Amino acid sequence: MKYPLNFPVFYEELGLPEVRYRVMAWSPEVAKQYRWHRFGPEWDLLPAQKEPALEFLYSLDVFLYPLGHRVKESWGRAVVEAMLTGAVPVVPAGHQFHKLLVHGESGFICREYREWKATVRELYENYPYRQKISRQGAASAREQLCHPEAHRRKWIEALSF
Repeated sequence: MKYPLNFPVFYEELGLPEVRYRVMAWSPEVAKQYRWHRFGPEWDLLPAQKEPALEFLYSLDVFLYPLGHRVKESWGRAVVEAMLTGAVPVVPAGHQFHKLLVHGESGFICREYREWKATVRELYENYPYRQKISRQGAASAREQLCHPEAHRRKWIEALSF
């Protein structure tokens, strides 16, 4: 359900040269949905449990997450996990991602396809910029989203009445 109906075309129309598209949790059911598309050698369609999630995320430069209209992401654990590994998240507006990242500082929230394309192109062509956003996103995830002491304080405050 998380894959947009046009997801292979969405990725390919970004027009990035020499790119690898890595997709996790590919299954015969998902393959059947996308039998209309010819996946070329630039696609790694990995079945579930093919490699550990951490290894998969470390292999990515950008975590492109174009959710389909059939899904409403309630929290975005995958985005936080990607941030922790240094993959730059590029996500859609309309979910809770604004609570996880700051657009242009720790990742990107895109409203329309032109934004996705411009953002991914800039990250592809500007390695120092991509490194900067990667480091900032990882630091934000570690220091704010996954900081154990900060979470303990929040729970203590919430449960103290």
